[in-house]
Amino acid sequence: MVRNLKDPRQIGLFDEFEGLLSSVAYRRLTSGWQHLFRHAILKLMPAQKLAAHFDPTMGRPTKELYSVAGMLFIMEFRNWTHDAAADAYLFSLDVQYALHLKPENQSRCRRTIERYIRLFRTDELAQKNSHRF
Repeated sequence: MVRNLKDPRQIGLFDEFEGLLSSVAYRRLTSGWQHLFRHAILKLMPAQKLAAHFDPTMGRPTKELYSVAGMLFIMEFRNWTHDAAADAYLFSLDVQYALHLKPENQSRCRRTIERYIRLFRTDELAQKNSHRF
């Protein structure tokens, strides 16, 4: 699989979420944990280390690795099952906002979550990065 890394500090010209949500909902989203996660925590995820498992040029693209790492962090924080985490990635606008994902065409399944959890455990990425939080 080819690495898919998008720098979470990259800011888009427009925020798709502003047009999707009411002004009240958007204001709550941009003042909640989701905004903090998107702008402060997501960039601290060990995506570069996770990328070492994938080829830089050959194969099908991986899921975006910052969002994957962030999803695993949120999954633990919220005490979600693998299925609940996959559903949140697919359907929850607030989680998509926190992970700096576009709110359309997302795909994720329980097996994908489990595959990346195995990589985190193999490399002990959670333990190595816990001092950052």
